[in-house]
Amino acid sequence: MNVEPQTGLAACHFRRLADSPGRIRSVDYYLYPWPVEIVNQASFWEWLGPVLTFLGSVLLFAGSIYVMWRTNQAGDIRAAAERENQRERDFRLFQRDALLRIGDEVVQGAIETWEQFGAIRADSTPLRDGAFAPIDVWAQKIAADVIRLDLIGVNEPTQRCIALRDAITNQELRKTIADLDNLERLGIGAQLRGETAKHEAQVQELRTKYESLMGEIQTARSAFGESVKQELARTNRP
Repeated sequence: MNVEPQTGLAACHFRRLADSPGRIRSVDYYLYPWPVEIVNQASFWEWLGPVLTFLGSVLLFAGSIYVMWRTNQAGDIRAAAERENQRERDFRLFQRDALLRIGDEVVQGAIETWEQFGAIRADSTPLRDGAFAPIDVWAQKIAADVIRLDLIGVNEPTQRCIALRDAITNQELRKTIADLDNLERLGIGAQLRGETAKHEAQVQELRTKYESLMGEIQTARSAFGESVKQELARTNRP
């Protein structure tokens, strides 16, 4: 192989390499332009960008899920509140209608029994057995109405109805009517015995007691009617 003469440092270096055949295989090995690959190491900012982008996407997704959950939760709470308000309105409507119906029956019973007591007292014939039977019928109806009022949750009208029932079924009133009827029929005998003053005093005492017991029925009826009005005003309140 013919090699062009070399001059200078290159010629000296070539000659040294040529003089050492064990250290060089071919001159072309050193003269061939070997490709050089330059590898650049990635900087901190080059990989930080994609990481931050990924983390931002995750946070954005999590935030949207949280907002959606809170929105659904708020909607569920509002829907539950609306359902509860609707149930409350429906119950109050039912309560008002039931109270009107029951209250009407109780007041009617109170008026009927008061008038029947008065009719028995004004009857000139002797008091007969079963004279108070119609009153007992109304007393049973009013006792049943006490339970109905308690079931619909109206406490004050219930208590007033109990007081009215007790005034109507008061056995002292019935005994007073019976005693007064019997004593008034003994007036002639008292005159014959000269005990007119004593007899009149006893009759007056029983009459006063009768009026007081009858007044308790009227008072209890008025108190019941007032409690019903107050309860209706409460149920009608929006």
